[in-house]
Amino acid sequence: MLRRPVCKRAICAYLMLSLFFWQAPVFSAVDEGDPSEVVERLSDFGYAPGEIIVQLKKGASISDLQGLNRQFKVAEVREIFSKRPSARETLDTLRKKRAALEAEQHPEWDWWGNPDSSEFKAYQRRLANEKEELDQQILAQEELTARLERKQQQASNDLDSSDRVEDTYLLTTDEDADVPSLVKAYQGHPAVEYAEPNYR
Repeated sequence: MLRRPVCKRAICAYLMLSLFFWQAPVFSAVDEGDPSEVVERLSDFGYAPGEIIVQLKKGASISDLQGLNRQFKVAEVREIFSKRPSARETLDTLRKKRAALEAEQHPEWDWWGNPDSSEFKAYQRRLANEKEELDQQILAQEELTARLERKQQQASNDLDSSDRVEDTYLLTTDEDADVPSLVKAYQGHPAVEYAEPNYR
């Protein structure tokens, strides 16, 4: 009666070890940093035909890849992670709106030169309300921007290239293209941080 559980544990252990040793060549290739070997070993897992994912190095531009894109007849280049305005960019936008209100002039309006007119008084009230609302938004955005920039500065030394998501593109070419060759060519470009197939 005691032999059955032992057999089951032995079988489970055997299966787990088999799975580990089956995957070991893949992970050793990753550790050795050989992108072409990784692609060859992982191709059996399946990837989208004619598609690769490329991340650029900091300071590089997608235009740096024009030569390779022409060589491999890349039909579409799409940024995977859309960029959102930073806290600093949002603050600059609010300040520009505030400055525009301060400089607003409408001499073409008939009542513009008449401060006693009801239209001018209503306009001044509306303008004062907009300025006050923008001043509050600017103050809150200034505090947020300062806080975020402090956090980014503290975290910058702890991040490596694998933490980045910006400047990552999906490149699409012919479906019958040799994806491992594509990856190898782009991985060797000085502007590319990494290149890999678009795994399903």
